[in-house]
Amino acid sequence: MEGKEYYRKIFLRKRDEIPKEEKKMLDNQIFYNVTKLDGVIRSETVASYVSKDNEVDTHKLIKYFLNDGKKVLVPYIEGKNMFFSEVSCLKDLELGHFNILEPKNKKPSNIYESDMIIVPGIVFDDDGYRIGYGGGYFDRVLSRFKKSKIGVAYEIQILEEVPREDHDVPVDIIVTEKRVIKCGYS
Repeated sequence: MEGKEYYRKIFLRKRDEIPKEEKKMLDNQIFYNVTKLDGVIRSETVASYVSKDNEVDTHKLIKYFLNDGKKVLVPYIEGKNMFFSEVSCLKDLELGHFNILEPKNKKPSNIYESDMIIVPGIVFDDDGYRIGYGGGYFDRVLSRFKKSKIGVAYEIQILEEVPREDHDVPVDIIVTEKRVIKCGYS
């Protein structure tokens, strides 16, 4: 099996090759699939990454959560650590580390009180393991996060197995435009 860097390169390219109109349709279907999950419907506090470039769009999800009255936490980076802060609208965000939108108000909230967390990934496998961008920011949070961990991805980002390291933490559910994968429940 090839290393993580190999898969990053291949799957970033695959994701970048999705035509804009098709990406919109895929994002809409993923949005629909996420918002129909029982855990999402019942949640009061949601943490989510803020998408950029060709990642699965979370801006629409964040707006939906806010309109649904949920408390929404989004990440920001300080040094080697990732913290989460509450936002009340997307206008509460500004460009931050790695050209990712972060909260303007960097007042840390307790991420571990969230009912669920939506995490990015470049590629996922059926057991919920993921390859991210390589900084380990989400893995450090996920290692202590005991509630629902949801990965969102396009179907083309799903493999049977990805390379794993001891510090990698799988998600519980992966939502694509075609299905909801309950990981580790084969």
